[in-house]
Amino acid sequence: MPATGSERPPAFPRFPLPVARLARLAVDQLHQKQGLGERLLMDALQRCARLAEEIGMVGVIVDAKHERACGWYERYEFERFPDAPLTLRRRAGVGW
Repeated sequence: MPATGSERPPAFPRFPLPVARLARLAVDQLHQKQGLGERLLMDALQRCARLAEEIGMVGVIVDAKHERACGWYERYEFERFPDAPLTLRRRAGVGW
């Protein structure tokens, strides 16, 4: 059955909770394909994990620039929002 905007995975609550939003995570074209993007993301997730312990943050949200970027984030256990295909989320604690 196709997902609609009203459907949510059962693991995500239906009320607002604090999350971190990662913005502008990118590597210059001259330095791509060297693992720098992964290192940047892992550093950001580690920082978010420390914050999660202090402020009760429940996850991380990213806005991908295009479909290829979505695929990249999905390799790191991010999941798409059903009603916003370029927006992805990752729960706190997943590999943190």
